Amino acid sequence: MASQPQDPTANRDELTPLQRMTLARQLGDVQPARSELLMSFGTAVLDRREHDHTTQREDWFCLNLAAYMGERAAPVLRRLLDAESEIARLRDELAASRSAVLRQVAEQQTRVADVDAHNSRNVLATARRVIAGELRTQADEVEKGGT
Repeated sequence: MASQPQDPTANRDELTPLQRMTLARQLGDVQPARSELLMSFGTAVLDRREHDHTTQREDWFCLNLAAYMGERAAPVLRRLLDAESEIARLRDELAASRSAVLRQVAEQQTRVADVDAHNSRNVLATARRVIAGELRTQADEVEKGGT
């Protein structure tokens, strides 16, 4: 028996529909982040991680990067929200398609079983007719031989 393919998103902590709706309302009409902003965020994360934090009491460099990222977080959140919403939509569409296919397969199997049953009845009826005919022939031969 073939195993079901594993859903790579099964163990993710995804937003619920209510959480997605709440976040969408909070973000308002913010447009999704462009690729350049995502790459800039990646660079900022790397710069903060690799920065020497021992050189000063107040880490203005990291605070500046955090402020930069915070000011631009809404478009990144919008992009993530849009991606999660699309994943949820596609998952629902896949589940509906899977259900439709399974329903069609079940209907086809029922039709095949009906045809098989019909064919079996026909074969049985034909076998009965053949046997009855052979028995009549044998009976006729016995009668002819016995007379």
